[in-house]
Amino acid sequence: GTSNMPMHDKWSMESIMVTGFMEVDPAFPEAALTNPAAAKPVTQVSIPVRSYKSGNATMDSKMQGHMQISKFPKIEYRLIELKPTSPAGSTGALKFDAVGTLTIVGKTVTNTMPVTIEKKDGKLRVIGSASVKMSSHGLEPYKFLLISTGDELKITYDWALAPKAK
Repeated sequence: GTSNMPMHDKWSMESIMVTGFMEVDPAFPEAALTNPAAAKPVTQVSIPVRSYKSGNATMDSKMQGHMQISKFPKIEYRLIELKPTSPAGSTGALKFDAVGTLTIVGKTVTNTMPVTIEKKDGKLRVIGSASVKMSSHGLEPYKFLLISTGDELKITYDWALAPKAK
């Protein structure tokens, strides 16, 4: 995100605690380029708000309070469908527009974000980034005394998935 602080005009937080799943057919992601059913894998992601860290405990605490962590402990995403942007017949890292719902502080918003999905050694890797406005989720940009943040956040993700253990 951004802020009005000259020395700290950009800030970031990171979480390595992502839980979730994708239910896909064996030919995924290539099948999602031409098969409408394969382009709608059941996908759910959840990230605990408490797991986001900035490297500054005070900032982490302020963010958790602002996001009402006791009432809304996690951020959730659910995929609706993948719209291919790679041409049919492509292999390797495939590109899609992911249409899904993002729930932050209890407010669910449908959005579209570009993703790259690659299958390697039987595992999937989903990579992408998108801009999200805090105000779209009912959150006003943070303000305290003379410090304030911008409304727009850039979300970047790199999600590795392995087949379910048998």
